[in-house]
Amino acid sequence: MSDFRSQIDIAYLLGVIEHITREHLHTIREIRNRFAHRLETHDFTTQLIKDLCNKLWNTPRIQNLKSFLEQRVNDNVLNIMEAFLGPIVTLPDTPRNSYMGTIKVHLFWMEMSTVFAEQDKVPMEERKPLRLDLAVPNKQIPSPEKSEQQLLQSPHARAKRVRQRRPSPS
Repeated sequence: MSDFRSQIDIAYLLGVIEHITREHLHTIREIRNRFAHRLETHDFTTQLIKDLCNKLWNTPRIQNLKSFLEQRVNDNVLNIMEAFLGPIVTLPDTPRNSYMGTIKVHLFWMEMSTVFAEQDKVPMEERKPLRLDLAVPNKQIPSPEKSEQQLLQSPHARAKRVRQRRPSPS
């Protein structure tokens, strides 16, 4: 059960994810595999990738989801949702943004489901306001003004570079 396909199907069979999430995750998996294993797929303008991205949520659909949810949640959840979904709905409607937006919405939904499930375990009178911890790196994110040379000199970039093979001693 180490492959992503099996993990998606098991999660669906156990009722952890819904049908639409299962379908989206399989589409995301297929797009990822095309990029990783096929030479002819090198960007989101490839017709096959565009067709797969059309199966995902595009920016207008995510905007509709956001609007739908805004009418049905309390202010605390609304603030969390706005912080997470707000930037996604302002992006242009492109295949890449459909891909990335769908991933972000599903991750957000899974995180919120976990928070709600944990909150349900606490008696109503002891509940605290919802708290959602989003992963934010501890290190400062490089500003767009930094040159490519400055970014390559950072410790993080140096760690990712492939080491040069040293000449063997004669």
